[in-house]
Amino acid sequence: HQCEYFDVKLINPDSKRKTPCVLGIGQERVILVDDQSKKINRAFRLVDLRRWDIGKRQSTGKLLPGGSARKGSLLLSFRAADITVSADSDTLKKITETFWTAIEKAKKLADEDVVTGGDQQEEG
Repeated sequence: HQCEYFDVKLINPDSKRKTPCVLGIGQERVILVDDQSKKINRAFRLVDLRRWDIGKRQSTGKLLPGGSARKGSLLLSFRAADITVSADSDTLKKITETFWTAIEKAKKLADEDVVTGGDQQEEG
């Protein structure tokens, strides 16, 4: 899938239960993979990512921005759904760096596509 993978825990918004899973971030997609079966549970297009927020989760379930907790939460807001995962602070920082890199690459590819005119075919 040409992704960078991170071990995280998916937080169920209804029960607050945490389920181990793998978050994959690629140039075009963000995927959630089942930790045991390795099957893709959910997939989202990177261009559908509206925002992501890292914070410390309160006991009420609300996400507090920032925070210096050893374990924090990451809210991924896509057009189709909001996903919340939990991981240690170092992993959350690496996830953020990976998102920035993927977004910059996608923007560069989009800019190149505009300059070259997209998928023009050569005559001959």
